[in-house]
Formats: sequence, C-alpha cells, structure tokens
Amino acid sequence: MELPKKDDVLASLRFRNLLLQQRFIKQIKKAEEEKEEAALKAKEEKEKAALKAKEEKDEAALELKKATNCNELFKTMLVNMNKLVGESKEELSLKKELVERIDAFEVELQDSRRRNEEKDDHIQAHIQTIENSGRRNEEKDVHIQAHIQTIEKFKALTNAADAQLAIKDTQLTISRAGEEAAEIRVQSTLQDGIEKDGQIQRIVDQNTQLTISEALSRAREVEAEIRVVGLESTVKTLQGEATTLKSRVECFGGLERELEDTKRELSSSKDLSTEQANRLQASKKDLEDTKRELSSSKDLSTEQANRLQASKKDLEDTKRELSSSKDMSTEQANRLQASKKDLEDTNRELSSSKVTSTEQANRLQQELRTNLEETKAVSESQGKVIILNNSLLESQNQELSRCQTLHDKATKVVDEQKIEIGTLSTSLTLATNSYNELKAWIDEQKNEITTRTTLAYAIKSGKIYPLDTLAKMKNFVRIVCKRFKDTTSHPVDPSSFFPIEADTIPTNLLQALRKDQELINLIESDNVLVSTFYELIRMSFVGEEVVGVDYLDTILRFHAWVSEMIFKNRPNLLLAITKIKAVTGRKRKATDTGKINLTYTARRNEKEGSLITEPCFGTVGDAPQTRSILLHERIDNRRWHAYLLKKDGLGKLFCPFCELSFKTQGFTNHVKGCALHPKRKKK
Repeated sequence: MELPKKDDVLASLRFRNLLLQQRFIKQIKKAEEEKEEAALKAKEEKEKAALKAKEEKDEAALELKKATNCNELFKTMLVNMNKLVGESKEELSLKKELVERIDAFEVELQDSRRRNEEKDDHIQAHIQTIENSGRRNEEKDVHIQAHIQTIEKFKALTNAADAQLAIKDTQLTISRAGEEAAEIRVQSTLQDGIEKDGQIQRIVDQNTQLTISEALSRAREVEAEIRVVGLESTVKTLQGEATTLKSRVECFGGLERELEDTKRELSSSKDLSTEQANRLQASKKDLEDTKRELSSSKDLSTEQANRLQASKKDLEDTKRELSSSKDMSTEQANRLQASKKDLEDTNRELSSSKVTSTEQANRLQQELRTNLEETKAVSESQGKVIILNNSLLESQNQELSRCQTLHDKATKVVDEQKIEIGTLSTSLTLATNSYNELKAWIDEQKNEITTRTTLAYAIKSGKIYPLDTLAKMKNFVRIVCKRFKDTTSHPVDPSSFFPIEADTIPTNLLQALRKDQELINLIESDNVLVSTFYELIRMSFVGEEVVGVDYLDTILRFHAWVSEMIFKNRPNLLLAITKIKAVTGRKRKATDTGKINLTYTARRNEKEGSLITEPCFGTVGDAPQTRSILLHERIDNRRWHAYLLKKDGLGKLFCPFCELSFKTQGFTNHVKGCALHPKRKKK
C-alpha cells in the first residue's frame, strides 16, 4: 500500500487548523455580540435613570413653588394683622380669613410630607433596581467567562488532535524511512548495510524528534495566538467598562450639583421665614407701645378726678363760711348772693366737667378693653405663626437631612467608582504588558520554527551547511522584497504589485541584487536551499496565515520574477511553486485541459456549469476577499472537479478556456457556448 506524502498530510493538517480557527473566531464574535447587547441594555437603563432624575428635579421645583406660596401667605397674614391693629371694623372677617389660610397651609404641609415620604420610597426602589441591573450584568459576565473557558477547552482538544495527527505523520515517515533502509540493506554488502543501517536509524530518530518538536511548537504557537486574541478582547472589554464608569461618575456629579442647588434654595427659604419672624416681632413691639399709651391716658383721667374732689371740698368749706357769716350786711349778702351764683355756676361747670371726664374715662376704659382683646387676638395669631414657623423649620431640617443623606450616598458611590476605575486601569496596564510579552514570545517562537524548518531540510538531505547560511538567506530575502516593493508605486489591484516584465525593472536594481552572487550560486545549486528560500519569501509576505487566491497568484508571480531575473533556473521555480501550493492547501489535478485546479464540495442540488461565489480569507484594501468557482465535472454525490476563476482589475471573470473576461451576468452563458470548451471539442 502506498503511503500518503508528507506534504499532503501537512496540507490537510493546516486546512483543518484553519477550519478550527474560523470556528473559534465565530464563537469569540458571538461572545462579543452578547457583551455589546449587555452594554446596550445598561445604556438604556442609564437613560431611564436620567429621566427619573429629571422627574424628581421637576417635583423639587414644584415643592419650591409651594414654599414660595407659603411665603406669600405669611406676607398676607402680616398685612391682615396690621389691619387688625389699625381698623377694628374688619376684625371678624380678617380673623376668619387668617384662620382659614392657616388651616389650608397646615393641610399643604401634611401633603408635602406625605409626598416627600413617597419620593424617598421611589428613590429607594430606583436604587434597588440599579443594583439588580448590576447583578444581572455580573451574571452575564460570568456566563461569558464560562463560555470563553469552554472555547479554550475545545481549543486544547483541537491542539491535542493536531499533535496526534503530527505523531501519525511522524510514524508514516518512520515507516517510509524503514522501507528505504530495507532496500539499501538488500543491495549492499553486510558490513556496508550495517553501517548504512546505523546512519539511517540515527537520521530517522533525529527526524522523528524534530518532527514531534515542530508539531508541539506549532501547537504552542496556535495556543499563544488564541491567548493573544483573548487578551485583546479583554483589553477592549476593560476599556469599555472604564468608559461606562467614567460616564456614571459624571452622572453622579450632576446629581451632586442638583442636591447643592436644592440645599441653597432651602437655605434661602429659611432666610425668608426668619425675616417674616422679625417683622412679627416689630409688630408686637408696636402693640406694646400702644398699650403703654393707653395705660398713661388712664392715669391722666384719675388725676383729673382727684382735682375735682379737691375743688368740691373747697366749695363746701366756702359754704360753711357763708352760713357762719349771717350777720353780714345786705351788701355783703348781695355780694354773697352774687358769689353764690358764681359758685353755683362754677359748681355746674364743675359737675358738667365731672360728667365729661367720667364719659372720657368710660370711653378710655372701653378702648382699653378693646386694645386688650386685640392684643390677645394678636398674641394668639402670633402663637399660631410661631407654631407654623416651627413646623416649617422642622420640615426644612428634615429636607436638609434627607438631602445630606443623599449627598453622602452619592459621594460614597463616586468614591467607590473612582476606586473601581483605578483597579480597572491597573488591570488594563497588566493586560497590556502581558499582551506585549506574549507577542514578543510569539515572535521568538516564529524565529525558532523557521530555524528548525531549515535544519530539518538540511538533516533530510544529509548535508551540513555553514552556521550563517540561514542568516544570509534571511537578509537576502528581506533586501529582495524591499527593493522589489520600492520599484512599484500606486498599485491598482493585487496583480499589479509584482510585474514579470524585465523592462519595468531598473538595471541598477538588478546589478545591486547581483552583488550577492556567491549566495545566489549556493542557493541555485541546492534544491533544499531553494525550497528554504521560497519558504522565507512566503513568510515575509503572508506570515503563517492562508490568504486569498489572488494574493497567492501575486506571490507566485513574484517567484517567477525572482527565478527569471536572479536564478535563471526554471526547474527550481516549479519546485518552489509545488511547495507553496502544498503548504497553502491548493491542489492541481490534471484533467482534459490541464486547468482544473480544485476539488470542490458543493450542495446536492448543484449542476454542471454552476457559478459559485464564496468568501475567503484576506482583504483587498478594506473590502473582504471573495473567490469564484465554476463546477466542471462531478466526481461523486457532492464532490466536483472545478475551475478557480481569476479576475481583472474591474472585477470581471476570466473564462478558463479562452481567457476572455466577462461580467458575472453574462459569464455563465459564455461558458456554455465557448468554442474552446473541452466537451465541445470532444464532440
């Protein structure tokens, strides 16, 4: 039984690794999409919270307006009290109005307290909702982390499967080497056979060890690349969380400013109530002055009464004196009679003045009683005002304490968010450092893989090369690629990157490349060095990734130019092209025209001559790369011999038979009627 070739096995392994990488990328994208959905939900919740905060701000504005109305009510009360002092006719109506307004103000205060309690409950419920949202986001993060761990376990399993395939490939190599050793032992003498057997066994052991180490290093490299992708996603996640936390800090800062504005408004309302209390104190002092004036007028009326009593006593003494002087003369009697009349007139005047003073005293007593009643009413209303002022101060103190509590909570949350931001920035720095270290380690592993590949080629050929051969070849490849890229300016499409025509290459460039003539002769004389040289060219352009078909064709054109301009050796070119196609998974199967270059697995309902367009890896500029496939001949139920079609700079497809280009709409009709179609030739 013929064993499969090592190149085919390596190509299948790389193709399988490529499929696994695609699957990993899809799963990682799915996890990122889930995280983005969680971020969108968090943003919506944040907007809802902002709307609720705005509603609460409007409610606070309404409360402030009501406090202003209360101040207006106090002013009205002061005006009414002034009216009570000045005008006694409107006493009853003003008292009623004052009592009604005071009762209404008490009802409004009770409603305000009830609304403040409801607002506190609403804020607590909102805080609880935000905490529940945070817990849900944490649960989603845990779910995503579990999903990523599952992906990593699956990656480890796939890497183990690749390692097992590499071991099987090594076993096939060992068996093939054993068959070769058996043939050598049959054809040579016994002693020569024993010596060659020992040499072959050592070569096989070394080859086995190198192949196993190469497979393990490749597995480590794939694992490291996957870890790099995971670290990049972690870095992006940490950056998004840091941005979210910064926005939350800004939101809490806005809430803090609103609380400070509310506090200032409450302090201003407190100042207004203090001013009103001062006005009431001033009115109280005026009432006391009026009371003192009334008491002083009462003292004056008592003094006048005492004077009247003294004048009455004087009249009685005079009367007694007149009665005792009966022996006076008639003239004296007349004089006494006249004086009596005068005294009677004076008495009448005194009695009338006494009545007037009594009426004045009664009126003053009535005014005093009225003033006492007014003073009592003012003191009662003043007591009610003091009670209302105390209740207002109490409600203001409660509002201030509640605002201070909310301010303390917001400050605490802001401090926690700042601490969390510092922790996230530290984690971001550590993740970035780990990413850079891992990237440097991957570069070292790539260099080590290149060195081992070259050494493996040397061991297979049984030759020993100088130690600086690989370094010289790397340097020469770098110079060739750089100078060749410098000669091409403003490329239109990938096929124009590397021209084949010698006329487009400056002569001084060819002379500069010919300076390393000894190295060129050394490479040209050894197929192992030729394969290594083209492998280094491939790695310098595409690294370890598999790119689109057009880009591979570009690389092959560059190989052709190097072989024609530098090596002048067509067999080595064919060997290099075969090597590149085996590594990238492309196969060429010669059929009737020699152009069928693909075995394609299609759906069951596809027909011969169908044109299929599907995405492939790599990009041209910012656009994704695609490839077009023409089904030619069925192999079995689902596999087909197919043509991998080329495109020109305008996106038109080249016919695989006549090399003419057509748009996608007319390409299928042309292929069916093409004169150079193989089946039409057979007919």
